[in-house]
Amino acid sequence: MWAQVIKSRAKPGKEEEIRNLPQEFEAMGGMPQFLHLFACSNQNDPSEHYTFVVFESEEAARANERTPEQDRRVERMRELYEGEPEFVDLDVVYNRSR
Repeated sequence: MWAQVIKSRAKPGKEEEIRNLPQEFEAMGGMPQFLHLFACSNQNDPSEHYTFVVFESEEAARANERTPEQDRRVERMRELYEGEPEFVDLDVVYNRSR
């Protein structure tokens, strides 16, 4: 497994649109083949957002990055977030779900 954390900051007044992004992206089609996806906002700073995505492998994630659908998703995110998001690539060393 392989994971990525994406840190971003919402533009003022865009919070509601950001909450609807998962449904919007699903409607666009071509959703990436992730295993898990969590979208969160910081309780102490609601404009600060974190997205945690787990893929079967880094290769699967990188293949997704090269799709036209991902290009469209990234462009939409640029409309809603300030600046460029911060990406952190992670090797999953332990996984447990209940």
